[in-house]
Amino acid sequence: MIKDIPDNSVAVGTPAKVVCSIDDYYKKRKEKSLEEAFVYARSIKRRFHRNPVPSDFNEEFVFFVDRNNINEYSYLPIKYQLGVAYEKWISGHKAIFSSFEQFLM
Repeated sequence: MIKDIPDNSVAVGTPAKVVCSIDDYYKKRKEKSLEEAFVYARSIKRRFHRNPVPSDFNEEFVFFVDRNNINEYSYLPIKYQLGVAYEKWISGHKAIFSSFEQFLM
């Protein structure tokens, strides 16, 4: 029963079985999403025979955009995507890479 699943847990299956905590899941997805972004960049080169551009990464901007360089990427729909969370994100987020070019390397 759902009441048997502890708070802040990720459960799967029928019957549901706890597989990890929400924090563990977040960490795993954060790492996996970066790997997926790199695979996506390589697939753009392979499939379309061109170098990726920032607008190809409307969802992955968190890896290379933060308050220090957000003006360089004003054409990305960052504010729209984050909505009410934008102010908190821009004040506290630090990108892993300092630019899109570094992200591609």
